[in-house]
Amino acid sequence: MAERFSSPGSAYWACLAFICLAVPETHPFWTSEEQDHWGVLPPVKALPQPGHIMVSLGTHTFLLSSGQACSYPMKGTHAKYGGFAYSSSYAYSVPPGLFTLEQYALASQLGLSDDGGEYWKTRRLSASQLKTAPDGTPFLISEWKPFVDVHVKTYLLPPVPGATENYHFRVHHIWAEGREVMTADGSFAICNESTLRESKGRYLDLWDESKGEGTSPKLIGNYDLATPEAWADGQKGAFAVHKTKGAVGIRALEGGSIRKANLVNADPNSNLVESRTAIPTLQGTVKKGEKVWYVGGIYARPGGKPEEFLSGWDKIPELPGWLKEEIEKSS
Repeated sequence: MAERFSSPGSAYWACLAFICLAVPETHPFWTSEEQDHWGVLPPVKALPQPGHIMVSLGTHTFLLSSGQACSYPMKGTHAKYGGFAYSSSYAYSVPPGLFTLEQYALASQLGLSDDGGEYWKTRRLSASQLKTAPDGTPFLISEWKPFVDVHVKTYLLPPVPGATENYHFRVHHIWAEGREVMTADGSFAICNESTLRESKGRYLDLWDESKGEGTSPKLIGNYDLATPEAWADGQKGAFAVHKTKGAVGIRALEGGSIRKANLVNADPNSNLVESRTAIPTLQGTVKKGEKVWYVGGIYARPGGKPEEFLSGWDKIPELPGWLKEEIEKSS
């Protein structure tokens, strides 16, 4: 809990949420008629000052982040400030250790490794811009370098209202100028403790529509990563459904994707809320000197009826024409 900026003032700051208790019962805060905020708040709202985009669509409220960083490397700063999205339903994760994806727990992050997957680098420092697409939709661009000779340009696009509002886009243009890198692109983290009577408290089992819970592909132990059942084609994607938490997933949308999808079995207590989590993830390799475009669709549906959690999973979003043109030009 302690950070370098923690001080006696921190406790006072934490108590600001209770300031309403300082006003009397006759204050407008207590006596005003409650209003329906859904008719006032826009489903997608650009926030120019911090460089964020707020989204409230498809039963999910979350924030797309341009990537912020302190002037000093605080603990877990890449996870606390450098993540691509922060959700009101799915808490972010902070690494409890520094070996393998299970410990890094890359929820809403892209990790790159140049040592076969032992250590991973993510977005921390970046040059970011909030822009507006030709159709008026806001989007974010950030440029960052996990290694001195590896360049990443990331685009974050909010969901399309009404059509594919359970998906948002995450697009990476990666140039592995000086070294080969493995990549791991994680979706939101979801509770990895089954609610089913026969396996209550254990890991989520393979997806079973009749039971309304599970993962696709199969979630396995951290030491069985070569198991074929644990991997799927990137375009098929990976998802996890929890009976009380909803569904999260990720799929590769780039044509002819060579990425594979799996479920990262994150280490216990890496997440701020859940003791155990699973993170649907796309993994690939960019060879030295190669330039690639990764187009990812990140799925999330935390609310509604359990039988509806995956109702938007097969409604594949269409990449905007202006970004398609940009990809084709650079290719």
